[in-house]
Amino acid sequence: MATTTGMADTGLLLARAGGPIAHDLAKRLTRVAREKVSARDVHRLRSGSRRLAALFHHLPGPGGSARRRRVRSMIRLLRRRAGKVRDCDVSLEIVERELPAGDASREIRRRLRRRRDRAARKLVEASALLLSRELPARLIAAVGKKTIPQSRAHAALERCRRRVVALARRVVDKPDHADRLHKLRLAVKGHRDTAAFLVGVVPGAAPAADRAKALADLLGKAQDLAVLSDLLTRVARRARGDAREGIVMLQRRLNRRLKTAQRHAASALGGAGGA
Repeated sequence: MATTTGMADTGLLLARAGGPIAHDLAKRLTRVAREKVSARDVHRLRSGSRRLAALFHHLPGPGGSARRRRVRSMIRLLRRRAGKVRDCDVSLEIVERELPAGDASREIRRRLRRRRDRAARKLVEASALLLSRELPARLIAAVGKKTIPQSRAHAALERCRRRVVALARRVVDKPDHADRLHKLRLAVKGHRDTAAFLVGVVPGAAPAADRAKALADLLGKAQDLAVLSDLLTRVARRARGDAREGIVMLQRRLNRRLKTAQRHAASALGGAGGA
């Protein structure tokens, strides 16, 4: 059906973009609920729930409706539970890559696996709960029945951009402020996901998505190092002998890389004007 307003094209875009993500999320939720918590499924659950959150956030309709609040609450729960497991998986990858075999490596991996097991149990419980509440079907129904006018889509993308700019200005002067970097990283991811959904609908969405992806990658590296460094601080307090020396050595190395990653992120923000 032809249209001159962009309304139908935008609606088709949302159905095509949101439907496959929701179907994939349903498949992985089912596997995780059966206690098959693979790193790949966790990663896809986390990224899929984040992308759907960005999409669902901008759907038209009464913002305070009980139905919308329930669905967004379920998405938030899934993203947080999957995020805890994903952080452990990334930290394990860094440790295995950076630290040679020995007492320190074994101690850190042991603690990380124990932490992952606890986080995975909570993710399994959350997945079973969300399946019982029919989250995938709710998401598919919500995306498939909604359209966004081009003007609203443009306004949503601009809101994301302005939030990134505001947070970036606070980070450029203090690139080692962990909380500010974390908030900026979340905002950049939201901007990236929203822009990616709106490619072909809003002029400039494609380059905006590319810029946000590059910045999100820089900030993500810093965040991964910061999470592991914080864990090593706690582990080092309890370790003894060679294990403690190895942990302290790794932490120093990671902190140097963290400072470099933070400087690169701040430089990218300054060079791009924070956009």
